This record gives sequence, structure tokens and C-alpha cells, in this order.
Amino acid sequence: MLLKKLLSLSENQLQKFITLLAVLIACQVIYTQHGWINDDSVLYFEMARLFSMGEWKQGVAMFSWPFYPALISAVHQLTRFEIQTSAQVLNVLFFAITTYSFISLIRLAGGNKTTLICGGFLLLSSAYIVGDVLPMLMRDQGFWAAFLTSLVYFTRFYHAGDKVTRRSRTGVLVFLNRAPIVWYSKKQNSIESSTFGSEFTAMKTGVEITEGLRYKLRMMGVPLDGPTHVKADNMSVVKNSSIPESMLKKKSNSIAYHYVRERAASGAVAISYEPTGANVADMLTKIQPGPVRKRLVRMVLC
Repeated sequence: MLLKKLLSLSENQLQKFITLLAVLIACQVIYTQHGWINDDSVLYFEMARLFSMGEWKQGVAMFSWPFYPALISAVHQLTRFEIQTSAQVLNVLFFAITTYSFISLIRLAGGNKTTLICGGFLLLSSAYIVGDVLPMLMRDQGFWAAFLTSLVYFTRFYHAGDKVTRRSRTGVLVFLNRAPIVWYSKKQNSIESSTFGSEFTAMKTGVEITEGLRYKLRMMGVPLDGPTHVKADNMSVVKNSSIPESMLKKKSNSIAYHYVRERAASGAVAISYEPTGANVADMLTKIQPGPVRKRLVRMVLC
């Protein structure tokens, strides 16, 4: 019954619900355990006390990373809570940001509502994260929140690389007898809201190119031994290309899925995973550092 109600929510509502649940759990855990204090916590509290009194030089002299104690001091001055209570408030806030960013990453990877629920359950039921780390009044929660949030924006940046239209770019590199014969790099016609959608659109384009090439080879009398091996660096796309019961609501994604799935089922293509570091088609889709670009070029030409 509860699962049906959760599945009836939109993805935005579900993400907000999981984040609110994380806040309630964090408040309950910290209230029950009163926050664990160790030597690092005492150091942060003393620095925050000095910052609150305006003695910044003395506080910074105690430790060269003053950002977390400064946040505790700011919360203390704004709310008039005790130093320890201010640190507890920050822990709850950091855990909420961590949960929200974690769910955002699942959505960017193409996860559906069931995946979001499972991801939230996995995070909130972790004995180590919720039971051990969350009650500690340390800066670890802040590191996790900052890391996951930056990862979300990093993913979005590379997902929609065109700053004007925010359209993703499809890159396809076709090898015949280990020789590159076709390279394709073009902005997609539609704007996809997730990396999953843009990756599946690119997969459909690549399969179309290989299908046309296979037809031309057969017309010229060249025998084809087995399927064409198609490699992608998005595991969600690779798995969904071989899962018939996968549910895709967006029409363009559904069309791309059924097209790729039909070709895979007929034996024309075999889709497998390729790590991002070895994906030579990345040269055709994004700006890369010089050493990375040279390494990928050597993989193609050597």
C-alpha cells in the first residue's frame, strides 16, 4: 500500500519526500545519541567559540582549516543555540544535502521511481552512515554533501555540453577489421533531461550507422561473422538494452530503446560496457585535457 502511494508521486515529489525522511531520521538519531564528541569535535567547538567572540587569528592558529568551525559559529550567532547544538543542526543539514544529491545522481543516471526508492532505502538503512557517522559531530558529513553536490553539477555540465542550447553531442566511432572507417560527431536534435536519455539517443544513432554499414557489406558480397559489437560507457544503457521489461515513459527514449533492443534481439549487434577511460568516442563529444586526448588518439591510430 505504501509502495503504491510512493510510486504515485512524481519524481520531484519522491525526491523531496526521501530528503524530508532523511531529515527526520537524522534528527531522531542525533536526539537519541546526543551527538558523539571526540578530540576533533572539541577542537572545532573551541575554534567556533573563538570565532563567535571575534578572535579569528587565535582560532585560525589552532587549525588551518577553519571553514567548518566558522559554519558552526555562524549557526550559533544566528540561532543563539549552544555550540554543540549548532554542530548538530549542521549535521542534519549536511545529511539532507547528501541525500538530495544522492537521489539526483540516480535520476541523472536514468533511474525510475522504483530505483529512487531503493536508493533512498539503501542510504537511510546503512548502519555505518546513519548509525556510526551521522551522530559524530565532525566535518565528514560536510565533505560528503559537498562532494556529491559537486558531482551532480559536474555530471550535468558534461551531460548538456552546449552552453547555448544545452543539447548533448553524439559521438560514434566505427571500426572495421580494427581500422577506423566512420567517425560521427553531431549535436542531438532534442534536449534530454538526463544522461540516460542522451546516451540512449546516441546508442540508437550508432546502431543505425552500423546497420547501414552491415547492409552495404552484404551487398558487396562481404561475409559477416556474428554481430557488430557496440560498446558504451553508461551501464544503465547497456543493461536496459537487454532487459525487455524496462519501462520508459518518454516517447523518444522508448523509441530509441525498442529500436536498439530489436537489433540486439535479432543478433545484429551485441552491446557491452566500455569504461570511460577507454572510450575513444569521447574524443568526439567533449573537450578533454591534452594528455587524455593524445592517449585516446594513439588508441585509434596505433
